[in-house]
Order: sequence, then structure tokens, then C-alpha cells
Amino acid sequence: MLAVLHSLTDIVNLLLEQSGANVRLYNQYHLTAFDLAKYNVTIIEQLIRYGANVSTLANTNLFPWLLMNKHIRQARLLMEAGYTPSKTIVHYIRSLKSFCRLKIRMNISGSHFRQRIQTIPVRSQQLIKYLLLDDI
Repeated sequence: MLAVLHSLTDIVNLLLEQSGANVRLYNQYHLTAFDLAKYNVTIIEQLIRYGANVSTLANTNLFPWLLMNKHIRQARLLMEAGYTPSKTIVHYIRSLKSFCRLKIRMNISGSHFRQRIQTIPVRSQQLIKYLLLDDI
């Protein structure tokens, strides 16, 4: 969490890829690493791709900030990972396919998120890419 708080992108990347850091852990203030990411779009994208729980996002200004600063890809990634913006910003209806992706991602917990998804017994690599949000 300290690497995220201080926006140390290389260290965050190293912790996620090499040690399989768990991005869903809470600190004593009930915040996750994702809540501490501030406005570093690279770290935000990495945390989402490694399974961060965005449905309980404490920073309610992040989504409007992404839109205002034209980080549309990251805003879409945030929504596809489970964030629901307020209806005054965007009216978004999820498809059954999107709900299934969210449910599978929410049920895979712990460290080594990407490796755990790759071990799901399915034949389609396209489905694996869809679950990992690599299609966005």
C-alpha cells in the first residue's frame, strides 16, 4: 500500500507481477491499495487488472476525474471491473455477460490473481482475456 500511496509505479508493478501482492487487503482505516492510488492512471490500471475491488471505491471523485482528463479507457476499465457511477454522470446498464465477469472476478480472491484466473478450466483463451479485462 505504501508503494501505491507514494505513486511508485515500478515498485507496484514489481510487487504485483513478481510477488503476487493481494490488492484486496484492507488497512486499519478500511481502505485498499486502490483507494490510495490517487490519480496515477498507470497504477489504477494495474490494480484493476490484478483484481482490485472497485465496487467499494472510497474516492468518489476518481471516475469524474478520469472522464474530465480524457482517460476514457481507464474509466471504462473501472466500470467493467464493477464500479457503478452515480446516475447523474452516466446511466449504465450491465449485460448478463458483464455480470458474469464481475461475479467470477469477485470470487477469485487472494494473491496471484492473474495466475489463478489462468488456471480456470476453460478452453477458450478469449474468455480468459475477457475475465482479465485484457480486451479493453
